[in-house]
Amino acid sequence: MDTIAQLLQRGADDAAAIGAPEAVPPLRYRDLRALVERTVAELNSFGIGRGDRVRRR
Repeated sequence: MDTIAQLLQRGADDAAAIGAPEAVPPLRYRDLRALVERTVAELNSFGIGRGDRVRRR
């Protein structure tokens, strides 16, 4: 089974990663990768890293 990281790496920049209703443009792999990278950086800034568990309230 592929990891999320592997799926993100394989996606072509302009390919749709997440579909949306017709009136809304899909999220492209390029944009999804950038969003993931920003989220990881933000979590790391709080000292949260790989393997840590996080809970949303």
